[in-house]
Amino acid sequence: MSFRTDSLLSCVLLALAVGTLTAAPAAADQQDGATFLKETADTLGIESPDNGIDLKALDLFGHRSAFEKKTGIGFEGGLVIDYSKPLMGGLNTEGDSFRHLLDLRLNWNVEQITGIKGGTFSIDFMNQNGDNGSNEVGDLQAFGGNDTDGRTQISEVWYEQYLFKNKLRLKVGKVDGNSEFAFVECNTCDVETNSQFIHSFIAANVATILAFPAYPDPAMSVNAWVHPFATEDDAGWLYAGVGVYDGQGQSGTVTGTRGPATFFDGPDDYFIIGELGVCWSLDGERLPGMAKVGGWGHTGDFETFSGSVDHGTEGFYVVAEQTIWHPSGATKDDPQAIKVFGQYGYADANVSDFDNNIGGGFLWVGAIPKRYPDTIGLGFSTVTLSDQNPAFTESNETAIELFYGWQVRPWLMVKPDLQYIVNPGGEGLDDALVATVRVIIGF
Repeated sequence: MSFRTDSLLSCVLLALAVGTLTAAPAAADQQDGATFLKETADTLGIESPDNGIDLKALDLFGHRSAFEKKTGIGFEGGLVIDYSKPLMGGLNTEGDSFRHLLDLRLNWNVEQITGIKGGTFSIDFMNQNGDNGSNEVGDLQAFGGNDTDGRTQISEVWYEQYLFKNKLRLKVGKVDGNSEFAFVECNTCDVETNSQFIHSFIAANVATILAFPAYPDPAMSVNAWVHPFATEDDAGWLYAGVGVYDGQGQSGTVTGTRGPATFFDGPDDYFIIGELGVCWSLDGERLPGMAKVGGWGHTGDFETFSGSVDHGTEGFYVVAEQTIWHPSGATKDDPQAIKVFGQYGYADANVSDFDNNIGGGFLWVGAIPKRYPDTIGLGFSTVTLSDQNPAFTESNETAIELFYGWQVRPWLMVKPDLQYIVNPGGEGLDDALVATVRVIIGF
């Protein structure tokens, strides 16, 4: 097992430095601090802090929220540490993997300084390092959603503007496409389930989206979203969006480490995606749900498994989620709930290893008495393997994931995770069983 502890230490020091920058000798606004920290916790997929010593500490005893209130600049961050061990099957049960992902984000509400309402500038720093768990397992879908090739980069730099009383939203810059499209979360209601999972394609419906400009390779883009029934306080029940992204990732360009230069290299290397979604609530406002359908296309050249070249390719996806239980008397904003989700994606088997992907699962928040913030999740992802690719001897690969999210503190979650992977790699490997422990630290 190898791990660059010096890299991790430098990242933690950087995180502490960023936190120090937020200090300002002004009185605290605890409500603003609570709102800010709730948004930070939601971003990380952990339980929001309550009023108490944890809130005060994370708010640097009032300095953090006071600085944001004064300048419009807010900081948030998270450190995710994963340790995985194959217990059976796969490539190597003697090996293990240890890796981390540090993510730091600065958001600037430009109205605070410029007076322009509805505008936000954001910049995101990412450091990832350590072993790739799939090297020990041999799976194609990547059971560790944060695994990549080791990166220190500015992942996102974008400007977002709401117009016409929130009926139009524009976002321009370097963007992670999966933060805007194809994820199982409603844009108009507080519904989120699959991001709690560790497996790449249970956590994000991207298995069949070729050259998708998402983690770890966001790309320059222009995005537009329309919410025809939005008000200043509610985004409405219907929305539609479209995005045009730099598609140079298909030709091997590592867009995550680059700026806008390759965005203007078209016209043959663009990734284009569109999505239509609806949200609803059953039983009054207690049981929110959503469904969305999207289509995507890429203008670049794709080599087929037969050796020819296709000029462009396309596919589509469908996702849905529904809260099916809330405690008696609870509102839709009460996190204690049972939620179910499902997803499907399609791509061309002539150029894609995966031509179909179906997944789903459920999340139970507050399943164990007196452990209200804790979560239990069970999900699966199946990809059918292209019959045009001669390397495959199996027809599919399936991953089943079970985890327990233990909320140790409002800023700390420990997540034991077990995944059973059927036909890892699609080439005759024995079914694999992999255990992972994930630690999430929010600040």
